[in-house]
Amino acid sequence: MRGRWGIRSVRGAVVGGVVAFAMGPAPASVAVSRGVPQLAVAWQQSCVMCHSVTVIDGVVYAADGAAGVLNGGAFVSTVHAYDAVTGANRWSHSLGFVMRSRVVGTTRDLALIDLGQPNGVSVLVALDRTSGVERWRSNAAAGASRSTLAAQGVILALDRAGSQFSVTRYDDSGHAKWRYVAAENPGGITATRGTVYVFGATFVPPGQQIDSLVELDERNGAPLRRFEFSGESSVPFQQPVVVGNLVYASQYAFGVGSGHGAVAIDATTGAIVWTVRGTTRVRVANGVAVIASFFRTSSADNSLDAVDASTGVDMWSVALANGAADGPALTTSSLFTTNNAALEERGLHDGVVTSRYDDPAGGTLSEPKVARGFVYVVSATQLLAFAAA
Repeated sequence: MRGRWGIRSVRGAVVGGVVAFAMGPAPASVAVSRGVPQLAVAWQQSCVMCHSVTVIDGVVYAADGAAGVLNGGAFVSTVHAYDAVTGANRWSHSLGFVMRSRVVGTTRDLALIDLGQPNGVSVLVALDRTSGVERWRSNAAAGASRSTLAAQGVILALDRAGSQFSVTRYDDSGHAKWRYVAAENPGGITATRGTVYVFGATFVPPGQQIDSLVELDERNGAPLRRFEFSGESSVPFQQPVVVGNLVYASQYAFGVGSGHGAVAIDATTGAIVWTVRGTTRVRVANGVAVIASFFRTSSADNSLDAVDASTGVDMWSVALANGAADGPALTTSSLFTTNNAALEERGLHDGVVTSRYDDPAGGTLSEPKVARGFVYVVSATQLLAFAAA
């Protein structure tokens, strides 16, 4: 691996495909590339103040915002469900004035919205996936902040009240099935194959921490196993991703030499298979593990890198003149990233730009999402869909 990145790879990870690393601080500007074919927009919908989209089972969910100010910056938000192929609106549901609204996942019958109210109370809202009618909502505990997700049809909420953290599982009726009171600061949670994974950190002075991966029984929240490994001045910030026997997690690190960054953990032994230093996000799709990284302390080494995921052997590396890429998102043959006002498609196995889209308004594009042959991004005013290879 490249020593200049501070990356360490241990052979033996059982993951097929490519690992891609996007590195560097936030970009300043993007110019239109000459001679590169432009991606054609398949469909678009107005989506003001849409920060991201969620694509599940052939439906694109987006929560937008309309002009309006209440109690220091709240806005009127509406959740929309669009057909992922045609862009046809299936339903819309107004959430009223909010401080935050985000579609976090679905169950078989429900779409789940993480909603922050103007009074500071966080709410989990469940909408009927077919009609958009509200079925129930569940407030966080008094004084608690909340983040929620629905993974593999399992509804999980991560609450924080002061220094007390907890993970709660809800059923499809909005009733709490169990609650796990966490000893660590759980920065990310997910569920798969009957197990809930909690990636967290316990801070130990001076400036050190113990990172942990806790496995809970999905049925009752009982702790199954706990793995610990040393960390350095970093905070978990993304839900883990589980592929086969590997659990991928990531941290916000305060410098090039601090924190594990992205870690791949053997779910059987708890051993770290490989690490990437720096601030990172982990993405996994189509048998390919994707890691987006940037180093706040260096602006000279912005790049997009790919390695063989099973061996850690370098495949390709390209410089990013305009800063860090957001994403990447994968198809079986392409790699999509957004870089300020541009969406770029690259070959997965060589990193060469094959096409791109430049936002005419020059605004910042959201992280791309890929599903069923389409790639989706949000501009300042539009939800855009492109045909992906």
